[in-house]
Amino acid sequence: MKASLHLINKKGQAAAELAIMGILIITAFAYIMNFGQSLGAQQQTKMESFRRALQKSYIRNASTSYTLKKTVNIASPNAGFFQGQGLAPEASSSVTWQKGRAGDPGSINQTSFAFWQINDKNVAAAHDTEGLSGDLSGYGLPLRAQYTYGADGSKSDNEMLVPASMYKDNAERTETYAFSGNKQESNADIKYEKTARVDDAISGDIYTHFNTAVDETPGDDEPVMPNYEPAATIPYSDTTVYTYDSDWTVPHDTGVGTGSVVAGKEATVTSIEEWDAMFPGRNVEGIRNQIGGSVYNCVSSGYSFVVNDWVNGGGSCNMG
Repeated sequence: MKASLHLINKKGQAAAELAIMGILIITAFAYIMNFGQSLGAQQQTKMESFRRALQKSYIRNASTSYTLKKTVNIASPNAGFFQGQGLAPEASSSVTWQKGRAGDPGSINQTSFAFWQINDKNVAAAHDTEGLSGDLSGYGLPLRAQYTYGADGSKSDNEMLVPASMYKDNAERTETYAFSGNKQESNADIKYEKTARVDDAISGDIYTHFNTAVDETPGDDEPVMPNYEPAATIPYSDTTVYTYDSDWTVPHDTGVGTGSVVAGKEATVTSIEEWDAMFPGRNVEGIRNQIGGSVYNCVSSGYSFVVNDWVNGGGSCNMG
């Protein structure tokens, strides 16, 4: 008796340890999966911000800084079907690709530019438009005209357009998730339908400002402290929609099964000969008298017999 109790205790302990180990493995897998996806999204955003900065620097023929913010969804074991988990990777890059004087051809007051983008939308605002041409939205964050000083203390001949800097991003992100699933089973097959939708919306404001402090002797050891003046509050919004829509059909296995009653498997016969062919040898076992009579009465009356007992060939008459 004591030996039996000892064996039962050992089995119970082994089951408990296995359950704990399984939870730890699943937790570790979820952590590794989330970390890998987060790292990949961040690296992709960094590379994309660099490429976009390189493109803008080429177009504007000047130094550019480019900030890219994205809203993405990654797979998560803790979320619903197709729901995922939201991430907001962000990266900034600065590039100089300049030939000759900075800015547009013939310009005398362009120096550098700053850009801010949410997903695929560039944020633009009003500028001091003197010296700008074409589509003003292509110049990025607000520009302000002010005199600048070189390393030797020389003052610029013209007021140069200096970009504002972004100091705050006030964002609100909401997610709407909907899922529906439907399963319809008939004698012939099972039909499945699944739909899911995620609306990932973000909106907010970025706040920019200008440093109006001027260091007329930048080469000395006494830097001038910044003196910021508000530039603009720029609203933005964007919505990304993820959809999943799938339907498929699984036909029933009409062959002879191995279980006594196999759920979801049915065979339809319309003659006693078909039933005999599916269940050979049942007549000598006395099954003909027990079930065969019911099959014969059903099919001889013009109905079909639905088999769901895969050992004896039993079932029901489909009189519908």
